Amino acid sequence: TFSDGDITSVALLMHIGGNETTQYALTAEAMLLAQHPEIVEELRADRTKVRFFVEEALRLYAPTQGLTARTARIDFEMGGVDIPAGSTLHLRFGAGNRDPEHYPNADQLDLTRPHAGRHLTFSQGPRSCPGAGLSRMEQNVAVNALLDRLETIELKDTNDFQHQPGIMLGLYHLDLAFTKRQAAVGA
Repeated sequence: TFSDGDITSVALLMHIGGNETTQYALTAEAMLLAQHPEIVEELRADRTKVRFFVEEALRLYAPTQGLTARTARIDFEMGGVDIPAGSTLHLRFGAGNRDPEHYPNADQLDLTRPHAGRHLTFSQGPRSCPGAGLSRMEQNVAVNALLDRLETIELKDTNDFQHQPGIMLGLYHLDLAFTKRQAAVGA
């Protein structure tokens, strides 16, 4: 049986993992679409590229910046710092996702980047996010819906791009101006 504390912990984890992260990812994708109107047209012309756009957005703006702690099993050196075995390491996905040794032009949105889904946003290995597949599907559906329904997506001047504090990377708000497509699907 589960205690009330166990049930509360699981419910909180599901809320954070399945709600806030998706909200922040979709906000980042809308921001990127507004910043790159040329990519909007490219995605409309070839919907197979939406998957690559979603993966690049996840890499650039990982909603969870670091929930992961690991324990060093052996002594090692990293970046000139000695790490003794037994040390607790707090991993930051966002930093790893922008490592120029692994991602040339790491701060740029690149729909042709090889191995698009090989980022750390959902972690890796046996402790990777169990909702990664659902998250990717939701984002692909949402981006396609935006492409179907909106002709233009623009950032308003009222944006200050202030982020929530803590381990999540999400904007407090994103103000957009858009025009509806004349031949919007499902209009």
